[in-house]
Amino acid sequence: MIRKRLILALIVQLFLVLLFSGFYLQYRLQNVLEKELGSKLQSLAGSVAAQLDASLLTLLAPGDETTRLYRGMRQRLTDIAQSAELGRIMVFSN
Repeated sequence: MIRKRLILALIVQLFLVLLFSGFYLQYRLQNVLEKELGSKLQSLAGSVAAQLDASLLTLLAPGDETTRLYRGMRQRLTDIAQSAELGRIMVFSN
């Protein structure tokens, strides 16, 4: 009887240790992955920004979808997105 209780207590303790260590590792790995993804996105955004001419982008306005400048910029952004395996690229101005 005592042997069964000791075995059960050991199994419960082992289960709790594994459970809490799993939660802790998941928390830590999630933070590491988020930081890594953030740094990669920042470096990618910097390289894309360096390839674009901001003064030309500010010339674009709604309705310019048929202009040569718009088509050229769109093609350049599409090429960058494909080479970097991105789903989409967004350009913002302030």
